[in-house]
Amino acid sequence: MRHSFLFIVILLAGCSGTRWTDENGLVAYVQDEDNGLRKSEETDGFRITATYRPSDFIARQQMLGTTMEEYDSLLKLYSKYSYFIVDISKQGKDLETAFVMERSDFASQISYLASRFSEKISVRIDDEVKPVSDFIYERSYGMTKSEFLVAFDGINESDFHLVIDGSELGFGEVSFPFEKNQIKSIPKLRI
Repeated sequence: MRHSFLFIVILLAGCSGTRWTDENGLVAYVQDEDNGLRKSEETDGFRITATYRPSDFIARQQMLGTTMEEYDSLLKLYSKYSYFIVDISKQGKDLETAFVMERSDFASQISYLASRFSEKISVRIDDEVKPVSDFIYERSYGMTKSEFLVAFDGINESDFHLVIDGSELGFGEVSFPFEKNQIKSIPKLRI
């Protein structure tokens, strides 16, 4: 009887469909374009890449300690949103370096990236357009690629398109499709 109970518990756990991985495995899974979570497009000398960032990875990055209670609390907080890392480069260089080389109004361009550019990023679900809920631009200072962390509230229940209007930067509009099933297939982070 006791062995039967143990067998049933193991069988149910194995059939739950949840896959687990460590941080390196999660990063590798998300970075693999075949899994549908990383999309890239090249246009007018720009390379734009959008990568879905699982909320459990965001929670893990924000942890100060190593307790499961802390992780669970952060995961609950961050799981309300869908996160993306958007990388943009021009002619193989970060945007700040490209702005300096073009002799444009550097301060105005940086101000645009840090504040108003978020208004040019949205999610389309059928005919509905959802604006960015949160947005962070980290200055690259010519040392790394130009990277933006973008968050949206409540979009994981449908297929959607991440839309980036880069008209003011010089590349027009790009639209990256993301599928609900691919997001739901992401392995969970084992802490």
